[in-house]
Parts: sequence; structure tokens; C-alpha cells
Amino acid sequence: MKRILTLVLAISFALTLNPPAHAGITTWRDTECRYQYLDGHRGWSTWEVKKTIVCATERWGVSTSTALYVADRESNFGQYATNRYSGACGVFQHMPAYWPGRVATVASARPLLEPIGTSCYNARSNVLAAIWMARNGWGAWSL
Repeated sequence: MKRILTLVLAISFALTLNPPAHAGITTWRDTECRYQYLDGHRGWSTWEVKKTIVCATERWGVSTSTALYVADRESNFGQYATNRYSGACGVFQHMPAYWPGRVATVASARPLLEPIGTSCYNARSNVLAAIWMARNGWGAWSL
């Protein structure tokens, strides 16, 4: 009985040292920072926007707390937020005049994240472009 118990404990200990092969596999949602089934789908929840921000900041080494702070201040995590004075749009309030260049830059630099949408109201695209820019600082948001 003592031998069996020792053997069971030894096997249990060995299994805790080696996680299962599937433990390190991430979902396609995590790989692409895609938490809404369709990127352009209306009505992204605050959870989906925040999850996308966290994913992108972890991927590109940007402060998650700063990103969440900026998104909250800019749009309250709103996909369709629009500044009625400047026309800035989306979660991170990108200026429409700069938006096409930002989309092209992210799409060419991060092909695994393609396709990203062409509208600044596409929540995922808006977040990815902002976080990609923030790798060099939050200057565009006056931080």
C-alpha cells in the first residue's frame, strides 16, 4: 500500500511539472486580438473593447493601464463615439484625415492581424492602430 501511494504521489508531482501540450495554445481570438466575431459588427460591448485593448498592449509592450485610461477618457470605450467639434472618431478618437494612413501602416507592419477594417468606427481596427502608434509614446493623445 505504501508503494502504491508513493507511486501515485510521484506521478502526480511529475504531471504538475509538465503542463499538458495544449496548455500553451491560444485561441485565434487571442492570436488576432479579435473578440467580436465580425470586426465591423455594431454594438461592441465594453468588455470586448477592453479585451482587445489588453490583448494589443500585451502583444506590443504598451502600458495596459494607460491604454485603458485613454480609451475611457476619449470615448468611454464607445465604438461609435464622435467628437462633434473635431470629427475625431471611434474608441481612441482618431482624426479622420489621418485614419487611412494609420490603417495602411498597421496592415503592412502586422500582416497577421489583417484584415483590419477601413472605418475608424471599426472597434478592433481603431484599437490596433492606437496601440501600434503608442509603442512610441502617447504623444498623439497629449500624454
